[in-house]
Amino acid sequence: MSELTLTPLSIHEHCNVSQSILDDSHMSTDAIEDEFIKFNLTGVLEQEQCVVDPILERPTATEPIAYQRDYDSVIGLDEHVQISGDLTMFPASRPVDTLSTNVHIQHTFETQDGTLTVDIHKVPNFCVAKFGTHNSLRVFVPDAYNDEHPTPHLTAQQKADLYELGILPAIEHLMGPQAAEWPATYRDELFRSRGRNGQFAMQSKMLPAHLVPQFGDSLRHFLGVNNSTLGTGLVHHEKAFCPKAPQGQPSISGLLRCSQAPSSVLAVLGLP
Repeated sequence: MSELTLTPLSIHEHCNVSQSILDDSHMSTDAIEDEFIKFNLTGVLEQEQCVVDPILERPTATEPIAYQRDYDSVIGLDEHVQISGDLTMFPASRPVDTLSTNVHIQHTFETQDGTLTVDIHKVPNFCVAKFGTHNSLRVFVPDAYNDEHPTPHLTAQQKADLYELGILPAIEHLMGPQAAEWPATYRDELFRSRGRNGQFAMQSKMLPAHLVPQFGDSLRHFLGVNNSTLGTGLVHHEKAFCPKAPQGQPSISGLLRCSQAPSSVLAVLGLP
């Protein structure tokens, strides 16, 4: 057998040769398959030993390169709710809506005992509302954090206090008589929502868009005047983000305002 000639091929050239073997109309189907498999496994083609050399198609120093980036998450800080549309609110939320997955974000919270620097998924939190598509508004409670047994879940009593001392008074202040349809207590909502099979079907209430910017301040105010020991912190966790922001999603300007906001409130915006 004569010695084969070494022939370097770029990745693009290798693909073209493979395609030309498949397109050869002068060979039978079996012969094409044999030749295609032999070439791609051994690099042998007639009297040539082909080898792939990726350096042949390396970009030059002057060749323009276009980069694209798929953002997994965008982070911002703000003490106000940066949502331009309505909020679908929940007097009681499902445990599955609690932020418990590690999002690799550590934050310094202000608590009644000083500052707390911790991964945010370890801080007790409560999903108080949703908006847009798969987007959630969570209330973080750093004063309920236990460093010996960290858990993102509030106790039943803490959820009741948060609703009855903060959320419900804030809604009554903002909506007036329209808030009469909200449950009087957290336990009332749990009793109503429990089905015969033991599963919960949580009801939702709408907070109109023009009242949304006032919700954060109202919640903090009533937790304070009702002597709640929970403290406050609002967290946006959004799984969809649009630069041109359709109604109900945060805008770029709102996101930029987040970057210089106080540390008591954290907004987390994520992309699917």
